[in-house]
Formats: sequence, structure tokens, C-alpha cells
Amino acid sequence: MSFFDKLLDAAAVATTVAVGVMAAMSLATPAGLVIAAIVLTLASGVNNYIDAKEAAKELQRKTEGILANKLTAGGRIPIIYGSRRVGAQIVYMDTAANENKDLFVVYALGVGEIESINPYTIKIDGTLITNAIRFHDGWYVGQDKITSGSGSLNTADNTGAITSTVRGGTDPTAKYRMVFNLHHGAATQTADPMLVASLGSKWGSNHKLNGIAYIAAKYRYDTGGMFRQVPSLTVEVQGKKVFDPRDAGQTFGNVSTYKWSNNPALTFLDYITNDEYGKGLPIAKINTSTFSTAANTADATNNNPDFNGNEAAVAWSGTSGESSAFIDIFSDWRKFKVGEKITLKDNGGNTIVNNRIITELLKYKHPFATTNEYVVTWDSQHPLTQNYDIDGTVVNAISNSPRFHCNGVLDPDQNIIENATELLACMRGIFNYIDGKYELQIEDVGSSTFSINDSHILGDSGISVSYGNKDAKANKVIVEYVNGQNNFEPDTATVLHSASPNHTSDDGDEELEITAQFPHITSPYIAYNMGKAILTRSRNQTAVTFTGTPE
Repeated sequence: MSFFDKLLDAAAVATTVAVGVMAAMSLATPAGLVIAAIVLTLASGVNNYIDAKEAAKELQRKTEGILANKLTAGGRIPIIYGSRRVGAQIVYMDTAANENKDLFVVYALGVGEIESINPYTIKIDGTLITNAIRFHDGWYVGQDKITSGSGSLNTADNTGAITSTVRGGTDPTAKYRMVFNLHHGAATQTADPMLVASLGSKWGSNHKLNGIAYIAAKYRYDTGGMFRQVPSLTVEVQGKKVFDPRDAGQTFGNVSTYKWSNNPALTFLDYITNDEYGKGLPIAKINTSTFSTAANTADATNNNPDFNGNEAAVAWSGTSGESSAFIDIFSDWRKFKVGEKITLKDNGGNTIVNNRIITELLKYKHPFATTNEYVVTWDSQHPLTQNYDIDGTVVNAISNSPRFHCNGVLDPDQNIIENATELLACMRGIFNYIDGKYELQIEDVGSSTFSINDSHILGDSGISVSYGNKDAKANKVIVEYVNGQNNFEPDTATVLHSASPNHTSDDGDEELEITAQFPHITSPYIAYNMGKAILTRSRNQTAVTFTGTPE
């Protein structure tokens, strides 16, 4: 049974029931000192984060904006990296000239080309389209990645009386109560055939929206009040395809070889080199080997504490060809986090899904149903054609967290420095300009690369040592992030100092609190580790300074 089929089946049951930078490094000893002659471009690291005390409501505002549908004339289109549930900028809305019951809406999601718009996750006014109580008539979802037949773009003139009441219909030439045509934002995409057929001269073959990922939607209004205003749409999206310098044979600028990733080093590289929405730095000015190293660091996995490196018996069910599965028990479902890498094995121990990245976790309950449904979705080239074999029940599962990820939506109204700082912060990145090229480093543990002696110290002042001060220390760090398990709403992770008998004891009874924001982090474990790094940094402030020679 497919994802759509099971959702529809569950809805039918419900119906039956209802009706029937380089920052100064903290040093334990002078041997840990690393000196480099650099021109500092943009700093981050754990010493540079968004201070949420100064912007207590900023994350909430941003999150609401990402999930909202905007009607502002001339609204700008955001850039989506990694995977997020997003709303849209409505760029066109009209009714057919002879049939005011039919409303056509174009929802622009993000700058393309993006990897995937997950048709299983479309919500209208906060409700999945599979909900038969809310949406009582037929609907169809098609997309430009399928060229013909079921799942391809709807081509019908969708004005006038509907001809199909099948929910999750398979005929792209029929008229439905709702239609959603998904376009992924290729530079050479064609105009939406349903809009061309339905709106005549208002939407012609030249209305391609090249480079913009969007959904062309149709709604037929009725006296039952299914729609009472312009429907608000959200959907889970795998965002921009990016260049990965680690891939042999991939040429920068050849978009056909770009691929989706939520690796923060790669999303940052895309942003600073893009000349449409980013900084537009030439690739010849980038030391790509440092980005490759940073990407490898970000990809390194840590144990998810709920699994602790061990496979667990988890009851799953699903269907071959889909990048999602149902999970039976809430306590098992909640172990998985957006951005983690999931591996599933069948009853015989055969690996079926190997290290795929979780893109969304859905929890829903149809009206009048007796149980909830829990779904995990993961990345794929295309949700309807991937060869995942999840027939029956899977009892061996594990999920591991990458060290860093980037699942974010960049605000086009922010300037380049603001967006770049957010991207750097989610990986503790340090962006330098050295010997004529830009380099990326991730602040990390390391070892001495240069030994300093008296000949390197200029002047008579010698070496000064600072041990920090209490005002800069913290015994409590609150990290604000976006929880991918809770519809991508703001959440917090708290890290406390391990002093005994309580976390404030070494500083008396006073709580020394830091609140930090990471709007592109969607996992509580990565958020917690960020908080731990901030707390540890604040409590190890030994710094060595001197005037030295250029070496």
C-alpha cells in the first residue's frame, strides 16, 4: 500500500466513523597557539552567534514568515537550502473569465533549481490534502519530473464542472476539485500546461518562471464552503542543488551535475559564489580544498543518543518506490530527527535504506480516527521513482546525526553579510582571505602547527596572559533552533554547567545565562552540541597575546 493509498485509506476510515571567524582560540597551554598571517573576511565559530536576548522574537517571526503565504506585490523569492516545510510567495492569482468558481493560484516556493517538492506533504490551511473530512472531492498532484501518464503535469482545461472525484487521481487530463502542478525551477522549464489550457491569453507559453520553483494550483469553490478565502499552502521541500568540489569530474557552473545537499559548507559555497542572490565570488578566488575539508568535517556522524550507535527493533511499514515509511509507535518515531541519516534493514538483515537524510517527520490524526499516524520521509532524487524496497515490516533501524547541517531558508530582504553569518554559524565556520583566495575553516580541536620562541616576539612587552572574567562566563546556555519534528516551529535546547551540587555552584547562586539562535539547525542534538560548545568556550577563556613577526 502506497503512502497516498494509506493516507487515503485512513481518511476513508475517518469518514466512515464520522459519517458512519578566526576567533581568538581558547588555550590550555601556549603550545596550543596557532598563528596565521591573514586578512579576516567574515568571522563566526562558537564565539559568534546570534544573541537571542537582543532578538527574542526574531526566530518566531522568521519561522512564521517561512510558513506564511505572502501576497505582497513585488515580494522577493527566498533561497531554500537543505529541507524545510515552507509557505510561498503568491505571484499570480486569477479566475477564469467565464467561471468565477475556479480560482488559479501560482505559489512561488524558492529560487531553483531545487531537488524535490514532496507531493505527500502538501497542506492546505494546515491540513494534509488526504484528509477526506476537510477535502471531500477529488484532487490531483503532478510534477514536471514525470513526463507522461499518472503523476505528470495536469494538462486539462480545469474550468467548469469537475470530471473526476478521485482523491489522489491518476488521470492528468481530468478536471478535479483541486489540482497541484509542481515545478522545480529549472532554468529551461516550460509554462504550466493547466494554466495555459485554463486561462487562455492570461497565461501563455512564455510564462515559464524559469529559475523559480513553484506550484500551479486550481481550486473549485462550492456552496459547502470547502474554501472560504485564498487557500494557504505549505509543503516540504528539498532545496537548492549545489556544487560539491569533492565530486570528481563535476564542473563548477555546470548545473546538470549539481545535486541536493544539506551540508553547510556546500550551501555556504553556493551562496558566496552565486551572482544572482549571493556574493558572486569567482570560483578561481576560492580555495575549494578547504571547503572539501570542511564538508567532510560537517558530514562526520555522531551517535543519536536514542540509539547510541546500536540498531533498535522498530516496526515500520511502507511501499517499494517511495522515500517514506510509516512507523507504528510514537516513542519509536520520536527517536528520529530531521537532518539525521537513517538506515533501515528488513527482517533478514538486508540493508534497504542506506544512510538517507531525514527531511520531515509527520504526525497527524484524521478527524474521528482512533489513532495517530507517524511518518518519516527521507531524501531522494524523486519520491515516486526511487527503488526503495520497504514491503512489509522492518525491524532493524538506526539513525545517526551529522556533526553539522543546514536546513534553512534565507531571507532575501537580509543583506549578504547577515545571511552569510547565519550560514557560517550553523557549522562554526570561519571565512578567511589568505594569499589571494577565500578559505573556509570549521572551528575545531587541533594541534600546534608553529612553535614560537623569543625571536618571534617584538618589543619589550613580552607575552600577556588573560584568564577571562566572570562576566563573560556562562553556566547556562539556551539554544533556540527550529524543530523539524514539530512542523519546523521554534524550540529550545538547554545546556547546564556540570558544577556540583548544582550548575551555578562555582559562581555562587547566580545564573550566568547565554541565549543563542541558530535558525538553520533542525535537530535538538546538533542544537545541544552548539550550546555545549558555547558554554565550554565561555569557561575556558585563557588567551595569550603579544606583538610578533609575520611568521
